[in-house]
Amino acid sequence: MQVCTRCVLPETYPGIKFDENGVCNYCSNHKKWTYRGKELLDDFLSKFSGKGQKYDCVIGVSGGRDSSYALNYLAKNCNLKVVAFTGDSGFIPQAAKDNMKRMTDILGVELVTYNHDMLKRCVQHDLRSWLRKPTPAMIPMICS
Repeated sequence: MQVCTRCVLPETYPGIKFDENGVCNYCSNHKKWTYRGKELLDDFLSKFSGKGQKYDCVIGVSGGRDSSYALNYLAKNCNLKVVAFTGDSGFIPQAAKDNMKRMTDILGVELVTYNHDMLKRCVQHDLRSWLRKPTPAMIPMICS
């Protein structure tokens, strides 16, 4: 089985193509991030502090490390009035829910959880489709 010489994605990955050096199209098309500095970020975010009546910004949270760090950074370091938001498809692990609740309680931030039947029906549809004909291409649909 061929794998990318740079990232080791296998040839079975959906949509993958390899060049003459064995590098996949995902690596070839990847644009490197340019770190522009904490000062630029803080300067940008300071423009929003105190601008909203009730909130200065909304941040999506999942209960994972990345969104928890971002929530903490905005609430503590940037002094923004933040509201945390999550959409519940019915498949959020209890540990993630507990993390979101704990984090928002500690920071004194409101957590809004959006429960909608359509979201649950979409997830159920995607899961049934996967069970009927499992393909790697369906994995992102299930994860979303």
